[in-house]
Amino acid sequence: MNDPFSIRSLARSRNVTTLLFMFVALVIAQAFFLLLLSLHGASQFNTDLFIWVNRFYWPPLAVTTALIELPAEWFGVLFALILAYFGRYELALCILIAIAIEVVYVPVAKDLSALPRPFVSLNGIRAAYYPSDFSFPSGHAVGAFAVFSAWCFREKKHHVPLLGFAALIGISRIYIGVHFPFDVIAGTVIGLIIGFSVARLDLTLIMHWLWGRFGRAEDR
Repeated sequence: MNDPFSIRSLARSRNVTTLLFMFVALVIAQAFFLLLLSLHGASQFNTDLFIWVNRFYWPPLAVTTALIELPAEWFGVLFALILAYFGRYELALCILIAIAIEVVYVPVAKDLSALPRPFVSLNGIRAAYYPSDFSFPSGHAVGAFAVFSAWCFREKKHHVPLLGFAALIGISRIYIGVHFPFDVIAGTVIGLIIGFSVARLDLTLIMHWLWGRFGRAEDR
């Protein structure tokens, strides 16, 4: 007969280990890309590629794309609500946790790196709008890949359309003039780390607590 206490302890231990792995992996990824950008060749390639992409800037398309993408986290929340509506509560919780980690991590990462946006560091750059925060990493890329890779690593299906959509979001950040390519590449890697880690969490205890708290309230 299984001991409930042992099962709970094992779940907590697994979750702590997973979150520690995620934290270490995020620090290593952040440090790696910042080190890479400190190299002249990589930094020059980053700038040259951005300038080349910015040559194709078309205001109607860029502004429309920017307006659609502004509420980035809300897309993830909407995705989670749709999953919950169809009874996929644990997967919806997984998505919400990924969003929560992205919302906490990205502002800290941006402030620590303190790298300027393209329109700040370069002259003659066209942008759909002008965010006031730092550039590295791309929060939209982190959020998109965290949400959709959490689904893919947990469900192990629909990889191509979901990750393809996340890639389009990342590429669009370069096109509309608000991020360098390495901002998006780093955001992609960071998002994948978050999504993979969240997908490995044991959410049984949290689900039981939520069901006990809110499920009983609905039964009254």
